[in-house]
Amino acid sequence: MRILIAGGTGFIGRAMANAWAPEHTVRVLTRDPQPARKRLPERVEPVLWDGTTLGEWINTLAESEVLVPWFEAPTARAHVRRELVAMVARAEAIADG
Repeated sequence: MRILIAGGTGFIGRAMANAWAPEHTVRVLTRDPQPARKRLPERVEPVLWDGTTLGEWINTLAESEVLVPWFEAPTARAHVRRELVAMVARAEAIADG
């Protein structure tokens, strides 16, 4: 299964990635891929997401079978969830023409 975790570089997100990586393709959306690569299990791929542009991450999302919108501090990261939902809606609108 192809799994994309939004917010997967924190304590719980890394634990999920580590648990799923042996049997699945796991990618993690992150604002800073280089440090994330050092923190994530070897088989987990960090994908750049800046929260404002439709970048390569949108292709990763389209290829994924599961999106896990995980953020360790839900109230502090509510704006990030809203941005992610808005970006997905924008991408869908573009795809629909």
